Amino acid sequence: MDIVLVTADSVRADHCGWLSGEGEQSGPTTGPSITPTLTALADESVTYTSAIAPGPRTLSSVPVSHTGVPFACNNFGTDEYDERAARIRSHVERFETLAETLQDAGYATLAFTANPWTSTNTGFDVGFDEFREVGRSGGEIWSRFQGTVADKPARLFDRWVHNDTWFCRWRTFYDDLLERIGTTEGPVFAWVFLLEPHNPYLLPRSDRHESSTLGMYSAVLRANSFLGQVDGRTAVDTSINEETLARLQRAYRDTIRSVDTFVDRLLSDLSDDVTLIFHSDHGEAFGEHGTYGHTPTLYEENIHVPLLVYGTDRDDTVESPVSTAEVASIVRACARDDDLRPEAYTTDVAAARTEADDAIALRSDRWKYLRMGDRESLYDLREDPMEREDVSTERPDVLAGFREKRAEYESELPDSTSDRDAEGDDEVKEHLRSLGYL
Repeated sequence: MDIVLVTADSVRADHCGWLSGEGEQSGPTTGPSITPTLTALADESVTYTSAIAPGPRTLSSVPVSHTGVPFACNNFGTDEYDERAARIRSHVERFETLAETLQDAGYATLAFTANPWTSTNTGFDVGFDEFREVGRSGGEIWSRFQGTVADKPARLFDRWVHNDTWFCRWRTFYDDLLERIGTTEGPVFAWVFLLEPHNPYLLPRSDRHESSTLGMYSAVLRANSFLGQVDGRTAVDTSINEETLARLQRAYRDTIRSVDTFVDRLLSDLSDDVTLIFHSDHGEAFGEHGTYGHTPTLYEENIHVPLLVYGTDRDDTVESPVSTAEVASIVRACARDDDLRPEAYTTDVAAARTEADDAIALRSDRWKYLRMGDRESLYDLREDPMEREDVSTERPDVLAGFREKRAEYESELPDSTSDRDAEGDDEVKEHLRSLGYL
């Protein structure tokens, strides 16, 4: 049986039809019309309604979901790329990755990743027989104008022509992916990391349902001040007017529709004997707590994500919390052809941490504990799913219990390891700057 792991960047749970429910949402039409394929699959899948990402950004989440092991304390105490890349590489080299497990089990292992935090620089190619970093094929147009007054527009034009960086979409590499899966002998494990829902939410006309060309680019240019910032960084501005915010949300919803179309097409083109695991590395904020995109914050819009396992003859809906750190264990169980026991991966409290380790969230089925710096807060998600009212003063007993759980969790974290060198790649750094990470 082939196994396909689809990681979709920046998909928040309340934008998935099988998870959206009746509560307050971030924008209209966040129901089944966005994810018709995945919502239909959910009826035949193991679905986790309270899946929590280990961190609010790719670099704090995906290395954990590929090893099943949380980062050591104080793992990312710097904004420098070389230091961050070295720490990620150290983690994936220290602990066995799911790709290594499946490779040892006789699977042919393939990866197609559009996110530059998961690259050969950070050691993510370990365990993969074939590792493709998509969205990094251009450069010759830009090189002709580099250092001139036309540098920035030439760079943007080059990326657009070659479907590079945030212009890279799944249709660019889909045929290659399908061919590699179809022509590879033996059982195949394929990991696909899609970048569509990552800011700046750019899609071709064929994939847009709510967004017009003018509306999409207008929102991107207004919300992302990359034209006026140093090094082309695309950090989302925190003062976004209502019209721009609405356009951003429409564009974001269209990117999720595009991901759903990818899943639909992939399952249609593959054999019936395939297991699909779908999840996101983190969520995306639209001003709910004063942030946009995926800054290092730990509210539900940042860390509550979809997790779905299709093709195991199980159709359970699991409401208990689960960390997407368990993705590694779930994939390994599918490879062993075990009878998947969905509740085995749940926990009383799922943890999430920022990469600088200056904030931690503990999420139970009812309560959400946050420590950001020296400030603690507590939210009753049953009564306050949008996390608007801190009840830590009113419920000191619950707060004390979470303090104990936090201390227990932190005491079980791996010991810090010595730093390892990571090769500085200017192209990767530029890609990460374009996505707002550096």
